[in-house]
Amino acid sequence: LDKLKNDGTDVHKRIYTTNGGARLFANLYFPNREKQISKSDKYWPGVAIINSLDGTQRYSAEAGIYRLVCTNGMRAPMSVMSYDLIHSKNSDFEQAYEMIMDILDKTDNFTEFQNLADTKINSDTHAMSIVDNLLEDKSFKFPKKYRESVMTNYAKENEQNLWALYNSFNSVLEHELLRGQNKIGRSRHLDGNLFKSFVDIDAKILE
Repeated sequence: LDKLKNDGTDVHKRIYTTNGGARLFANLYFPNREKQISKSDKYWPGVAIINSLDGTQRYSAEAGIYRLVCTNGMRAPMSVMSYDLIHSKNSDFEQAYEMIMDILDKTDNFTEFQNLADTKINSDTHAMSIVDNLLEDKSFKFPKKYRESVMTNYAKENEQNLWALYNSFNSVLEHELLRGQNKIGRSRHLDGNLFKSFVDIDAKILE
């Protein structure tokens, strides 16, 4: 972190441990790389780092974002933004530093979130139709029982677009579907599936 700060990179961090200190989770966010996605919405890019001393978790990292209109941290689960790191007494810090800078450089050209924000939804009825179509898709793997929770979250959004709907699903994922669970492995899988479903959404569903 000192090296990042010396390079002029502002860092906000959340670090916590579990299993008596055997597992470490670090969420790092970078305010000076702030992205404005719409008039009322912006986010900070970030990095989620996972490490363990007991061998139960791989030393790995993923790109993420911190959305400023809410308190949710979200990962951007793209294969080019995920890293499996190798333990080495002499290179752990240098390896992490290089990985963080690589992620920040990639997020500067990350257009998928903006594309979601630019895709407008005409009405609440239209939004509900999109939700129902997604939930009927067996590859989506999101429980139908959370339909109303998704729509309740969407009603609180400031704008009507796919970005807002994606965030509504993401909020349910983090605060209801995965609540009280060991979320790391399952969250990575479900985050990736959710993100891919929105990026690859069929144009017919949007009609």
